[in-house]
Amino acid sequence: MQSDRFGLLPRPEYRNAKLSDIDKRSPSDLLKLAKQFAKMDRDSIYKGINLYMYGSYRVGKTWMLHAIANRLIELNEKSLFYVTAPILQMGVQKNLRLFDYPYLDYLCAVRFLMLDDLGQEYRGAQSGFIETTLEYLIRYRFNNARVTYIATNGSLENIQQIYGSSLFDFINGEYVIFNVEEKTNMSVLLRNDRLRKNK
Repeated sequence: MQSDRFGLLPRPEYRNAKLSDIDKRSPSDLLKLAKQFAKMDRDSIYKGINLYMYGSYRVGKTWMLHAIANRLIELNEKSLFYVTAPILQMGVQKNLRLFDYPYLDYLCAVRFLMLDDLGQEYRGAQSGFIETTLEYLIRYRFNNARVTYIATNGSLENIQQIYGSSLFDFINGEYVIFNVEEKTNMSVLLRNDRLRKNK
């Protein structure tokens, strides 16, 4: 992974993940998703498919995020960032900075955001704060033509339980929902009502 914009903490075991190297033992629809992204050119990716990908542990979600990021780097994209939800929570609460920008400001601005492990944040006294921050981040990025890929072990219904109906309704309405372990109509990735034109 050559881009210094690809997060502060990319997972080392996935650093060189490529869509063409997907484990053939992976769920069949994950194989199809990898092939779909591998075929997409820069213009197709830039149309802005926002993806909510969920499934159980160790089925390839984190690998897929890294592989998509490496595909973007191959297409000379520099503005991308990988972060887990717990690290995002820590960064916002501790007022950290990324590349001389306030943490949340940078995550709002970066063109492609890979948000992993959604729902794994610390659920302490300040949980309401991170819930509000996450919804702001996700909505802001969508409204400002920024692309977000989310991976989580929780179904969309789990996200509703954790974050409430507002974020649930937004993701359900504006994102492609992809269950790694169930049959999915892959053409949904190209449906016009799930594409957001760049401004």
